[in-house]
Amino acid sequence: MSNYKKQGFSLIELLVVMTIIGVLASLTVSSITTARTKAADAMKISDIRNLQIILERYVSKEGVYPDSLEFGAPLVSPSGRTYDDKLPAQPKGFLGNNCSSNAGYNYTTSDNKSKYTIGFCLNGRVSDCTPGNNKAVPNSICD
Repeated sequence: MSNYKKQGFSLIELLVVMTIIGVLASLTVSSITTARTKAADAMKISDIRNLQIILERYVSKEGVYPDSLEFGAPLVSPSGRTYDDKLPAQPKGFLGNNCSSNAGYNYTTSDNKSKYTIGFCLNGRVSDCTPGNNKAVPNSICD
């Protein structure tokens, strides 16, 4: 009789280890996706708050809100006064499930330019904002 000892792992042991690795990998991917979604939404809220501050400075000097905004570019009044060197840029990259591919910021003003609306989309709940389309107006986010 031979004293031969088997070395290595059995097929069942390998399958168990591969299953555990697969489960851990899927949990990691899920966590990363959730973290990316929350980070993107937090950045959008931060951008909107910054825009509101800039717009309030603008209206306090000019008397009206600007006709339009070019996101990612300076905000300059018709008189040549610069209110911000670079407005927040349109969101890029990961949009998530609740936002379409055109889920950027959308700025509009009232006819007399005394009010504005900034439309934006969130993937999850942030403070008083719900997932999906939201809007910011003077002194309020997610109105």
